[in-house]
Amino acid sequence: MKKVIVICAVLSIIFTGCRTSTAGYNYEAAKVQYKQKNYKKALEYVDAALKAGEKAEYYILQGDIFHKQKDYEKAVQAFDKAISNKSDTRTLENNKQAYKKKAVSYIEVDKYEDAYQSIEKALKIEALKDMTKELLLYKMDVLIFTKQYKKTVECAEEFIEKYKNKLDVAMANTRIGRAYSKASNYDKALTYYEKAIKGKDTTAYYYKAENYELMGEYEKAYDEYEKFLKYSKAEVKYAIYAKQMDCLFKLVEKTAEPDVFSKLETTLNAAMSSKDEDNIKLFGKKYIALLEREREYEEAYVYAKEYLAEYPDDEAVKKEVAFLETRIVPAQ
Repeated sequence: MKKVIVICAVLSIIFTGCRTSTAGYNYEAAKVQYKQKNYKKALEYVDAALKAGEKAEYYILQGDIFHKQKDYEKAVQAFDKAISNKSDTRTLENNKQAYKKKAVSYIEVDKYEDAYQSIEKALKIEALKDMTKELLLYKMDVLIFTKQYKKTVECAEEFIEKYKNKLDVAMANTRIGRAYSKASNYDKALTYYEKAIKGKDTTAYYYKAENYELMGEYEKAYDEYEKFLKYSKAEVKYAIYAKQMDCLFKLVEKTAEPDVFSKLETTLNAAMSSKDEDNIKLFGKKYIALLEREREYEEAYVYAKEYLAEYPDDEAVKKEVAFLETRIVPAQ
């Protein structure tokens, strides 16, 4: 009987060890796939790891994958599963990460109150003190999104008092600038954007450009977007091109100077290199608009017809074709 009990105990240890080993292998494989942006494969591995044994780290990675796939609801659910009531250091660290990541997912779907609550819970956890700075910056973002501009400035000023690193101060100044800009205090916003730029927060160029747009200073806005482009990731560039073109179209309404049209053509040529279908459609329409502004109606008509051959359900371009037909002189 004793021999049977010993054998059972040994087998139990072996099987438990196998499950742990399998879970660990799949988790590490999931991390590799995640870093390589193979999110579908990463999810398969992390799901396999969770079947072999549930751990907070596995759920956090699963949430990260869902977030990258823009499935924010599932991301929040995964981060929730990572949170535990235990009070050991490892658990508290995982909890703080999970609350922060939950907040970011909530921000993506405009659930700012939920994001704020998650940030506050994370800030109460003493572990991972280095994460506190990032959480406070997210808190400022949420305060801006919820139009609490005075609180944003107060939070940023407290942040600057506590953290003296040049870039940290610059990022807080950018958020003060955003708060003033949203409150229509554009001149004061510019003061803080200048401080942020001196501190090397390159995102300040983007917000400074937006501020100039709100002031109706479209040429200055264009130039600030141009500066921001130098620091932008590839996937962001096309959104900036679109913003620049909007500025230039506004300038065209004020002036017919050749330089403005030249900038429009240069920006559009850069934008048209995109392989993304949404960008192709967006900039295709802007090209039609540019040709119309230059009174190149026949060329605009030909391009619009080619566009509709590719995207026949685009109602906006159908209307443009109808308009252009009234501008083309019939052949004699």
